[in-house]
Amino acid sequence: MRTRYFSAGLAPLELEISYRTLFSTGMKHYTNELAFLVVVQGKASLNLNGSELLLAAGDFCLLQPYHIRYFQLTSHQHLELIEIRFSLGLALLLSQNKQAYNSIMQKFQKFFPIVKVNDTDLQVITNYCRWIVTENQSTKSSLTQLNLSLIAFLSTIYTTAIPQARKVQLKSNAGSSLQLLQIYHQEKLSIRKLADKLQISTADFAQNIQQLTNQTPKQQLNQVRIRNAAALMIFDDLSLNAIGRICGFQSEANFYKQFRLQYQQTPQSYRQYLINLQNQLVSLDGVKIIGYLLEHYSENLNLTQTATDLKTAPTKIQQLVKKDFNCTFKSLITDLSLNLAQNYLINSDLTVNQICLKSGFQDLNTFTRNYQKKFQCTPSLTQKKAIQKRGASYATAKLSIHPQ
Repeated sequence: MRTRYFSAGLAPLELEISYRTLFSTGMKHYTNELAFLVVVQGKASLNLNGSELLLAAGDFCLLQPYHIRYFQLTSHQHLELIEIRFSLGLALLLSQNKQAYNSIMQKFQKFFPIVKVNDTDLQVITNYCRWIVTENQSTKSSLTQLNLSLIAFLSTIYTTAIPQARKVQLKSNAGSSLQLLQIYHQEKLSIRKLADKLQISTADFAQNIQQLTNQTPKQQLNQVRIRNAAALMIFDDLSLNAIGRICGFQSEANFYKQFRLQYQQTPQSYRQYLINLQNQLVSLDGVKIIGYLLEHYSENLNLTQTATDLKTAPTKIQQLVKKDFNCTFKSLITDLSLNLAQNYLINSDLTVNQICLKSGFQDLNTFTRNYQKKFQCTPSLTQKKAIQKRGASYATAKLSIHPQ
């Protein structure tokens, strides 16, 4: 079976959610994005870079661009799973400097972690994804913020559980050559250096890359570097020259040349394109704030405590929130809490009172007043309509979520 390469061509802050049921063995492929896989029901073998991994309900893993994979199912097996594919731009929001990014990538070089989530977390993840799909259909919320919140939420669950994860050693095969290009793309590389790491000849290394990608190692390395550079451009506090250096280009001229070859435009014009799209640029610190609020949303959050925990001045927090999300700190907390509350109202069996407290509101009247102002509907009516629609097939739709 030949390897099929494909890419969703996702923009820096886009993601794609699909809820699928598999009944037969799929085609071998790898993608140019990352993907969280969450197994909802059933079991099957995932062939990953030549290693067979048995996945069952509750298994949760993160697939990298160099993971060549396909599911293997017998005639008596089926697998229900959610796949959340997202661009490297969203991933880089979670690893905001070269050292952190290298550390994460090198951990994946040693093993592949499979996290086990309990039934409660599995239901929460499923409901969160359904809610994002629903919000995409209504387009009433800031989808950029929603995409950030989903990836931050999933990443928190995943990274927290990694120490207890099942760690699978992957076989050294042709996929390892592609993996090394991904992991060490920021360094000054030679084919000899990479081949020596795998203890193979330079000819074998080049053949591995050619078979997988129909490109030479140099062409594939430039593609990886430029893809990562484009993803980094969402950070408006990184200069273009800094981005080129971070991604491994030794000269500004070569960075600009390779970028133009792949995108048919200069780095400046691509960044301007992002600027012209609403909410396509954010700051590193702005993302830290969102991550913190999502982690502590059920608590009685306030500006002073948030600033203390993030080791940032309260005035700086306010400035960042205004710049990145065009609102006040208080309204950002309220908006996130209301979005999460809507998710629970639509997808859970909790009472309105329970959802009020779980979403961080101190009393039901305040919750109801704010909810009705945002959604033009009471929490009780939202829940009633959701119960009537429960079991509908909207969760099976495959959607590409575009920030508005």
